Amino acid sequence: MFAIPPAPIHFREIFKTKVWGARRLETLLGKSLPPGEPVGESWEISDHPHGLSRVDAGVLAGMSLHDLVPPMRDEIALVGRPGALELGNRFPLLFKFIDTADFLSVQVHPADDYARKNEQGDPGKIEATPSPARGSPSVSSPGPPAESFPAPSKPATSSSISASSP
Repeated sequence: MFAIPPAPIHFREIFKTKVWGARRLETLLGKSLPPGEPVGESWEISDHPHGLSRVDAGVLAGMSLHDLVPPMRDEIALVGRPGALELGNRFPLLFKFIDTADFLSVQVHPADDYARKNEQGDPGKIEATPSPARGSPSVSSPGPPAESFPAPSKPATSSSISASSP
């Protein structure tokens, strides 16, 4: 067992290369993207098997979020409501930025009950996706005002900030 540090825990982002990805996360958010790669997603906090966040500084440096969760399972500050870790002792949220070079199709994600039975242990998803480059968010959520983001350079381009459960 270890003590929770008295300061916020900062994680390294995980970049996901996508054929539909773009490069605006460099200019909009100051991220150092892999050179020449179309980055579609930057996972900021993730306990998903396809991308585990790791602490980037301090006494917990190098530890994955998945390693931090079980010893802190009862710490409300880390995992939220009781029962939040019911599926695989995983942190229940995935926060990511999405940057697209073109329009994408609408995605439909399964609800938790269906996912538990049919998705090999992956939970369902509930998403909030404000699109600051497009004007108003599609859901009501706190975040930077749309005017703090530059207009897209071409009409078929969108930028999203997405918070979803893994």
